[in-house]
Amino acid sequence: METVWRCAMALGLALIWALVLTPVVRWLARLLKIQDEPDGLRKLHERPVPLMGGLAVYLALFGTLAMLCTAHEITWSGWLSQLSQWWPMATAATIVCGLGILDDVVDLRAATKLLGQITVATVLYFGGIQIQHVELLGLRWDLGLFAFPFTVFWLLGSMNALNLLDGMDGLASGIGAIMSGCVAIVALSTGATHAALVAAALTGALVGFMFYNFPPASIFLGDCGSMLIGLVLGAIAIESSLKAPATVALALPVAVLTIPILDSSLAIVRRWFLGLPLHSADRGHIHHRLQDAGLGRVQTLACLCGLTLLAACGVLVSLFLRNELIALLVSLAIVSGLIVSRIFGHLEFSLLREHVRTTTASVAEGLTARGALLVRTRTRLAECRSLGEALDVLQLAANELHLDQPSLESTAHRPTEPTARWCMTLVLDKHRRLSVALKKQPGETTRTMLRRLALATAVIEAFRCHYARLQQSEPSVLVYPAAEQAVACLREAS
Repeated sequence: METVWRCAMALGLALIWALVLTPVVRWLARLLKIQDEPDGLRKLHERPVPLMGGLAVYLALFGTLAMLCTAHEITWSGWLSQLSQWWPMATAATIVCGLGILDDVVDLRAATKLLGQITVATVLYFGGIQIQHVELLGLRWDLGLFAFPFTVFWLLGSMNALNLLDGMDGLASGIGAIMSGCVAIVALSTGATHAALVAAALTGALVGFMFYNFPPASIFLGDCGSMLIGLVLGAIAIESSLKAPATVALALPVAVLTIPILDSSLAIVRRWFLGLPLHSADRGHIHHRLQDAGLGRVQTLACLCGLTLLAACGVLVSLFLRNELIALLVSLAIVSGLIVSRIFGHLEFSLLREHVRTTTASVAEGLTARGALLVRTRTRLAECRSLGEALDVLQLAANELHLDQPSLESTAHRPTEPTARWCMTLVLDKHRRLSVALKKQPGETTRTMLRRLALATAVIEAFRCHYARLQQSEPSVLVYPAAEQAVACLREAS
């Protein structure tokens, strides 16, 4: 009972801290000009919105935990005992928060950010947060030497899943609050006191932050916030599941992260098979699909939080009945419902199915003419020494693919809405963007057009990479991606 009261106190204190600190951090972000600027493409808010909201969550979380430790232990030996428990989480969270703020300010390269995340995961691993074995459906696998890479992979996945999901006001903080509340209950029931306190404090901090992050948000979490939430959730999910019954050891952390895992996994599938960089931005995430279906921001937030709450309920029922199948079936039902209803995931599975089919055919038939086109284009681009030469090569490929004439435009003006059925705009740098359109040919089937689309995207990506080498510019962002029109086309084809 004492632990329950301490968790309730942690939740309340963190909520108050977040309510007080968030306006201060918002003022500081505005003062330092650390803001998310609207660009008229993907960032459609009307005015600059301060970032660094994750700093308020960080301060509320660890300020609360420090207060609880001080109240509970007043002797030097007690402090040392508490320090041995808290230092891995505090150190890792501090690093990831600093990394996120740096990314918000200077836009770190993907490789630099990944290296920082691996460092954070390594700190937690050697601090004792480890996955030494996996248990599922009555089977147990001792990881042995693979414990380290498996733990790092899990923590990287949880950090980036929340980071990718953070694309709408209140989404990451709302879903994070539900998930951390669920983990707090799981940790309490399994006797993981340390994890329960952290989860309760994180829940309070996120609920307090939601008062300022609810649509329309006056402050964003930023990368420091989304990565911090993912890191803490991933770590305490490991701690709480280690003391859970063996029958639900793996099901708990996986099921509670159903929505973030689904969204990030399909983002990777979508970008990979459309030939886009995995770290590029697009409008194919689950909240984009719901908004494209006609839901407003508040309705979309309520829908996704409701699905997360449903997954959390499945986890809790599994825990108390000691039957992992319940959590797994609830998660499977959520995923299947989204895909079958074609709200989210149908395009990605269609691309995956088509890739498997064409790969099998390619092995049997050898390199196709269109595959040879991509090879020729890449070879010719490698020989280009100027932008004009590269555009000539792109025009040759565009003629074979029946693309409209590729056009370079100034980024000073907002692009007009695409008039063609399939239209892509590639932001090359601060001054130029490239627009291309793909028209359906007479008698062409949807499947054939999808293949042509995938090849066109790969050709354009090859041009982008060569342009970046010529201009020594940062990776570009694909907007109005073909994936959006693919969803509509696939729906009509059905």
